[in-house]
This record gives sequence, structure tokens and C-alpha cells, in this order.
Amino acid sequence: MGAVAGAAGCDLEAVSARTPAVWRDLLGPERFALAELIARESGDDAGVAATRVWCAMECLKKSGALPGGPLVFAGARPDGWIELGAGQSKILTYCAALRNLESPLAFAVMIE
Repeated sequence: MGAVAGAAGCDLEAVSARTPAVWRDLLGPERFALAELIARESGDDAGVAATRVWCAMECLKKSGALPGGPLVFAGARPDGWIELGAGQSKILTYCAALRNLESPLAFAVMIE
């Protein structure tokens, strides 16, 4: 089962500092490897990259797609956006520090 036709999803999460073992348990091995790839390609630290993947997973759930469906790296943009692919859908993620918040926020939006 893929995403529902015309479906969209979004998520916003505070970036959390977690050990690699905790992130691996939360994301699973394939998604953890994706977070490592994002970190290498974008220069994000591990927590930011993993939180981007977590947000993308939440987008899949909220859109009605299978949460464990394929999620692939599609590119890092110079303006800080990371593009992921999920079947026919795109998931764009961004991370920003905001005043008066201790942790940066990761945001993801999925469009078909």
C-alpha cells in the first residue's frame, strides 16, 4: 500500500541529542543508515539528520502510507532543505534554530 492519492503529511519535532544506539533503535537499521547519509551529504550533525528522518517517517504515517515503506535520499539543497523520496511522493525537510528555544526544530512536509 502506498500513499493515498493526493495525500500530504507534515511533522515538526525538536532535535534531540540521542546516542547512535538509541537513534538506531528508534529509526531501524535502514532509516538510521539514511540519517547517516544525510549527515554526510548535508553537514548536519547526527541528531539533526536523524530527526529529519523521524519527521519524514511521521509524514508517511499521517498521509496513510505504510510507515515502513521505502524512503530514499534525493538530494541536499544549498539552502538547507533535504529532499527525500517515498514512492511517488517527495518529502522536504528543513531544520532551523529559533530564538527562545534550546533545541533547533526539524520540519518535514510530504507532497505527492
